[in-house]
Amino acid sequence: MHYRPDLVDLSRLPAEGEISVDIHGAGGEDPREASAEHGKMLAELFVEQAAPKITEMIDEVLQIRAVSRKKI
Repeated sequence: MHYRPDLVDLSRLPAEGEISVDIHGAGGEDPREASAEHGKMLAELFVEQAAPKITEMIDEVLQIRAVSRKKI
């Protein structure tokens, strides 16, 4: 909803009852409670938490490449 609200139509879900990925194409926590604002918060939190690890992994690859180049 945050990135592509044009692809989300929560009105197509039943008003009550369980939601099934197989039947409704949505799952996890109740998607009827979703909002673009909550999606934005989750996306920002993911980037905030993942960025340091990704940076660390890139640094490791660069160090391995540097060592490999010295051996050649």
